[in-house]
Amino acid sequence: MPSLLERLIGGLLPELRADVDNLKQQQEDIMATQTQFDERMGKIDAATSEIAADLQALRNELKESGAVSDENLAVLDAKIAALVVLGADPENPVPEV
Repeated sequence: MPSLLERLIGGLLPELRADVDNLKQQQEDIMATQTQFDERMGKIDAATSEIAADLQALRNELKESGAVSDENLAVLDAKIAALVVLGADPENPVPEV
């Protein structure tokens, strides 16, 4: 007949093993989610930077044409700067601007 200690260990080890396996699976799920998030943030950052570059080109064309006032160009400059900041720092995806 197994001792009390042997019975306790025999009953606890499978439970502990299942708990450890469950924790490992949760960690893997979290890491996969983090990877997906990082990939999506990278795409958003790239798109934001591309939009800022397109707006900068448009701004330059507008300035050269003389069709837009300096005040309106300044507003556009501020918006472009906000986009550049937004796309520049993956660690701070929504900075205060």
